[in-house]
Amino acid sequence: MSHLLKRVFFVLFTLFMLVALWVYFLVQSEQAVRDGSLNLPNLSNPVEVLYDDWGVPHIYADSTEDALRALGYLHAQDRLFQMDLLRRVGSGTLSELFGEAMLDTDQLFRTLGINRYAAQLATRMREQPELPQNKLMSAYQAGINHYIATRAKPLEYEILRTEVKPFTLEDLGHTLGYMAYSFAGAFKTDPLYHWIGQELGDQYLQDLAPFYLEGAFTTQDSRGPLTASDSKPAPLVAMNPALLSISQQVLQINESMFPAGHFIGSNSWVLAPSRTDSGKPILANDPHIGIAVPAVWYEAHIVSPDYEVYGHYLAGIPFAVLGNTRHHAWGLTMFENDDIDFYQEQSNPKNPQQIKNRDQWENLKSRQETILVKGAEPVTITVRESRHGPIISDLAKPAIKLENNTNPVSIFWTFTDANNDTVDALYRVNRARNMQQFEAAVADIWAPGLNINYADTEGNIGIWATGRLPNRAPGVHSMNILDGASGEQDIRGYLDFSHNPRRVNPDNGIIFSANHPYSRDGEPMIPGYYASADRAERLNQLLSPENNGDRRGWTLEEMKAIQLDTEGALNDHFRQRLLASLTEPQQGVAQDALNALSNWDKRYPLDSIGATIFERAYYFALQQTFSDELGDRQPIFIKTFMADNSFQQILANESSPWWDRRETAHRESRDQILAAAWQLAIASLQSQFGDDTSSWQWGKVHSIEHPHPLGKVKPLNKLFNVGPFPIDSSKRSLSKMAYTYAENQYRVSSNPSTRRIIPLANVEQAQGINPVGQSGNPFDTHFDDQARLYNQGRYRSQLMNRQQIEQVTSGRLELIP
Repeated sequence: MSHLLKRVFFVLFTLFMLVALWVYFLVQSEQAVRDGSLNLPNLSNPVEVLYDDWGVPHIYADSTEDALRALGYLHAQDRLFQMDLLRRVGSGTLSELFGEAMLDTDQLFRTLGINRYAAQLATRMREQPELPQNKLMSAYQAGINHYIATRAKPLEYEILRTEVKPFTLEDLGHTLGYMAYSFAGAFKTDPLYHWIGQELGDQYLQDLAPFYLEGAFTTQDSRGPLTASDSKPAPLVAMNPALLSISQQVLQINESMFPAGHFIGSNSWVLAPSRTDSGKPILANDPHIGIAVPAVWYEAHIVSPDYEVYGHYLAGIPFAVLGNTRHHAWGLTMFENDDIDFYQEQSNPKNPQQIKNRDQWENLKSRQETILVKGAEPVTITVRESRHGPIISDLAKPAIKLENNTNPVSIFWTFTDANNDTVDALYRVNRARNMQQFEAAVADIWAPGLNINYADTEGNIGIWATGRLPNRAPGVHSMNILDGASGEQDIRGYLDFSHNPRRVNPDNGIIFSANHPYSRDGEPMIPGYYASADRAERLNQLLSPENNGDRRGWTLEEMKAIQLDTEGALNDHFRQRLLASLTEPQQGVAQDALNALSNWDKRYPLDSIGATIFERAYYFALQQTFSDELGDRQPIFIKTFMADNSFQQILANESSPWWDRRETAHRESRDQILAAAWQLAIASLQSQFGDDTSSWQWGKVHSIEHPHPLGKVKPLNKLFNVGPFPIDSSKRSLSKMAYTYAENQYRVSSNPSTRRIIPLANVEQAQGINPVGQSGNPFDTHFDDQARLYNQGRYRSQLMNRQQIEQVTSGRLELIP
């Protein structure tokens, strides 16, 4: 080797070693400290933290304020980047991190007005610093900010070459706003629902869910009983076509946003003492949320002289959203209520900055929003507002105008009401001492709408649908675009909480929620975007006394088996219709597939052949049924709960207009459409796997990969993402692994974000699991250490007993004033 080559080799080797050392010290500096001692200003006394073998902190403090200050510091140590992203989504400041790619997202959230709501909430908190919840919030954020000021930035900030700003009280509203937005089905559903009625006609709407809501939209007096409206639905307004463009943009924004997944569904149930082997209630809960890395929930156990809770926390929120004390436990599902209305305004032809309000013109209000963009000049947008809310149609790209003028569309959203104080409600949920205090707390959750299940050691069980319900005028169908000019369809305040659906200590001792509709006795259904009935029907099969021989003595292990159940309860509805349509003899591969489907047990293990055939046939049946009417709007439709709900209804109606293909001269039947779907499904599977049906296994097409915000960029996906793994179950199962319909692959987009079983006989025996791990640091032991257990359907203990915690302690950290 020549002298020159040796020098080049030496220089390259030296550079490599320097980079390696830099990476090593960078990674080491970012590691969580879980042993030894650290300083944390403004503690009244030292705080002891025991880390169990899964990285869950058990915080022992002499005051709750000290405990929350410690929680903020420890939460930031494991999840700072996630905390930052969640507040940035709601505040419309993602472009500061990611540049112009996030500009549309920021414009949407700035327009919605979450940042203005957050400012109002923060002002109220600053005006009342003496309130205990405000003290605790401030202590929690002080812990976060001390971490930011004194410790190394997470790796993501090094890659993005940016800094992280301190947290403020406004950020609480920003994070809550993102959570509330992720519950809202109106953006995807309402414009399309209205378009179908406007373009295709009432005969097509009649078979669309929510068909069961007719006449359930009003009360004449919010102080009196809720009554169904006898008046006819108001005539449809001619919708500004810009709104369909907005729906498509929102869909793209949702799919490109991975700071934390959207809330998609959920299961929760409680059994009364008469139904359990222990003689005390059992609560089971698994909220279904879009997959993400880090995991959505951060677990922590807090102990102070007047407070103890094992909680599941959202990033940036100091009060457990799911949790249990030694007295009570609670879980949640989405209520799915409709708390968003779109109003088509009428512009003044002579002045586009004015709209009609009954018999007069009124000026639109406007505000300027400046969005900082990494690597580009700031972008200033003007947000116009009517009396109903912000003009959402101004976001349309390209702007779409009606003849002569643009009739803007505004949006009303309960969440941004200045009176919304969900923070206080969550604080009181954690602090409740009895069921009456708990009910009073959940009554003050304005938005998003939740079903909150409850059980306590006194033997009480309950569920309350929370959220302020708009009091709409007679004949108003809130999933249509409403007339903003006449004033006749304006919201008339809110219904009293006494109208919200609830169940408390029912005679049969069983309460369950799977995002299905329910109401108070004698009152009509609340308008909403309810999920398909599959999971609710399966819970009814498994738990209801009339279906299981009045089963008693349920155990914790049997609760696990129900959470892990993969059967699709309503699959037979489609399967039997499909089989009945195949009147022609099947040959070869098609006959083998038919046999596999006929003998399928409706479950989704990895080796199932019938599951793969069913899902492929179902996909093509949806495509064949809806594509000719909806065209390029079909992808929006398929991604709503309305699609599955409506298809069940249409399957039962052989004369539905949806079966007929509009482009042909003759009328197609239900059997013809289903038979055509079957042929396409078989051809598709043959193309993908060949003629041997034994290779058509579910595990080859159904997989899960937990995505990190930076994992969309290769090769960072290898560092930050967890997976992919083949995984069992389906979007119709209790162990819900949801996916967007596609022909060849079913990649999980949402799943049980945690599984919890809480026995009130002894909460120290509670069981749970996290889909990936506690930490957001890819070099941390606890980054993905629960993924294998989760994929295998296993659980771990949620420890509250100090003696047990000490037996598995992996680190003992002292936080010193």
